[in-house]
Amino acid sequence: MTTIREYFIPIVRAQARKQAVFGVVFAILPSWALSLLPTRTSGDRWALAGVSVLFAALGLYIVVTAIGHARKNPAIEHLLQRPREIVWVYDEALTSYSGRPRSTVVYLCTRAGEKLRLPCRSGREAEALAVVVAYLPHAYAGFDHDVERRFLRDPASL
Repeated sequence: MTTIREYFIPIVRAQARKQAVFGVVFAILPSWALSLLPTRTSGDRWALAGVSVLFAALGLYIVVTAIGHARKNPAIEHLLQRPREIVWVYDEALTSYSGRPRSTVVYLCTRAGEKLRLPCRSGREAEALAVVVAYLPHAYAGFDHDVERRFLRDPASL
């Protein structure tokens, strides 16, 4: 039987790598593009430098967040350290605005009303949900509107 760590850690790390690359590109590309703009005054140069620093700081934040989540994903940590607090699990395929599949996640819903997201491989959400359900036999499994209403009203009642 596949464990939580064996199944989800490689997925989380792959996602973190993609996010870190995006952060680096986000930090460098706009600054480079802004450096190509003509400047007439020192005020223009300072304004462009300020915008470049802003993009660099946001890119660095994205990279640091990605590295932190790769090391210690909040959903995996909660699942492994406090499994009795999780009362409901279900999977969902997230789509873009155009309707194309973007990613698939397993939601871990806690007694405190939190919804934690575990990424999973696209098209294999049933497998990911089965791994989680095997670890959490006490939790409701699968999406149901009645369970959602109960969860929104009083998460601890599940």
